[in-house]
Amino acid sequence: MSWAGIWLWLWLVLSNPKRLSREVPGYGANFLKQVIVCVVGGFSEELWRVVCIAALMASGYSAGFSVTAAAVTFAVAFLGNGLERSILAGLEGSIFGLLFVWQRSFFTPFAAHLAVQAVYLWGVGQFSPEGQRKSWMRGIRCPICKAQLSRFQIRMRDPFDCPSCHEQISVSDGYRRSIRWVGLSAYLIFAAATTVLLENQISDTLFILLVWPVVFGVGTSGLLLYQRVFPPQLQYGSPTFITLNLDRRRTNANDSENKRD
Repeated sequence: MSWAGIWLWLWLVLSNPKRLSREVPGYGANFLKQVIVCVVGGFSEELWRVVCIAALMASGYSAGFSVTAAAVTFAVAFLGNGLERSILAGLEGSIFGLLFVWQRSFFTPFAAHLAVQAVYLWGVGQFSPEGQRKSWMRGIRCPICKAQLSRFQIRMRDPFDCPSCHEQISVSDGYRRSIRWVGLSAYLIFAAATTVLLENQISDTLFILLVWPVVFGVGTSGLLLYQRVFPPQLQYGSPTFITLNLDRRRTNANDSENKRD
């Protein structure tokens, strides 16, 4: 979960976000096919990685060399999707390989792989410009023309124009507040849970280096999934326009003019 959240920021910096729909296996299919692709794909990749690392270590190579060799091979397999995707795949392979060496269990990297795939499909996937027409989750619709919008077209902070009816809309105040409270609560809970899980497992120095990246990454993934299950609620106009009550001012001004007349 942590790696998936960090991967999002690296992907936004290093890659073109509009290519996401071609890089996430199973994206755009129905829910059952997405689950099959997620489970079968994660199982096959992690089975290959575990067998590769175990075979190299059984042949006398160090754990570091075995993980690096498997990660480099994994990165080479993604060169067809671009250099930046290959680099991210190598980092991902290193993390899954280290999880296997750390816990000596296939199910540890497999569970992590499933978590990453879930964030890719149902969290990060909402940012595709094409949207998900056959989605099993609720879509985001314009409050005026009811046109479905993709997550790429939504601005969380600033008002924006609907690409269909060209009216100004914005994310509702209530949804903004819920995101702030959910985000704050999630980061605090994840920080406490990470501290409990890692304080006796690794050294103090490594703990200091890992705790905040882990919490930040997991929190980001959690917020993405929250926004997918509970999509942003949109309202007509901007928050500034609504809070100023300009319509009421116009009414009062017209009443004053009528009295003068």
